[in-house]
Amino acid sequence: MDSGSLEELAQHFKNKLSDLQTVLEIQNTKDDDICQTSILSLETELENLEVVMVLLQNELKKAKEECEKKQKLNEELLDFNKCLQYTISNVPERLPRQQSNTEQRKKESKVIEENGKPCDSEVKEDLPPVGNSNNSNSQQSKEPLKKSFQEQNINNVYQPEIQYLTVEEFEAVPKYMKGRMNYKQVNAMIDEMNKAYGAKYKLLKQKKSSLNDVNRKRYELYKLQESKDTAGCYFIVDDDIKEFSVKKMDNTSRSILTILRHCGRIKEVRGGRLVRYVLVDMY
Repeated sequence: MDSGSLEELAQHFKNKLSDLQTVLEIQNTKDDDICQTSILSLETELENLEVVMVLLQNELKKAKEECEKKQKLNEELLDFNKCLQYTISNVPERLPRQQSNTEQRKKESKVIEENGKPCDSEVKEDLPPVGNSNNSNSQQSKEPLKKSFQEQNINNVYQPEIQYLTVEEFEAVPKYMKGRMNYKQVNAMIDEMNKAYGAKYKLLKQKKSSLNDVNRKRYELYKLQESKDTAGCYFIVDDDIKEFSVKKMDNTSRSILTILRHCGRIKEVRGGRLVRYVLVDMY
């Protein structure tokens, strides 16, 4: 007992006396029924509170786990949103287009060459319904029907196209080939070459007798340019690019052709003082 003054010493003894007074008051409560009932009631309430506290702790634990899961999900969503925004900002201007396989193209070409005759299933789909019309009416309807089939097949026939380079393919091209050239320039050249391929083979799919003098001369020239090495292949030459596109065959254009050969989009077939740019089938 350390007291610095008489007042502190007096207060200390006063507190002790108060505690003794309280002990004297409650020492006989064990024989008091009312006090015992109150104590039991308090004990019951305390036990109930303990159960409630345990339940609250379990619920708090579950809520904490759910919060952690949602926090993790939110982080994943933010990462996904960043990836999505990056993808949207970096979608290339040109995307590869799906092509039909070689057998299908040969089949379509064969149909056109044989006077535009469609297969049996196509004829059945477009034949007029059976009715009570006489034979003369049905014969009159055959000619425009055959013509419509031929026009439809010419318009829908496969058009040869070079597939665009992907960013990964362009970046893998050696530096000495690319120089200062960029990705857009290469695919822009592909667009121009596809114009030439499309114009040439659209003309070749038509009947020679239906062509005017200018196109008939082109048709004959295209046939003369073919060789045994180009059988079954699609190709164009420098003059086709000059005629059907806005590209000039300068050093830049020839560098792009080198890149396209390197990436397996085209190959060169030389002969008869001509360089033929043969389309490589990607499928």
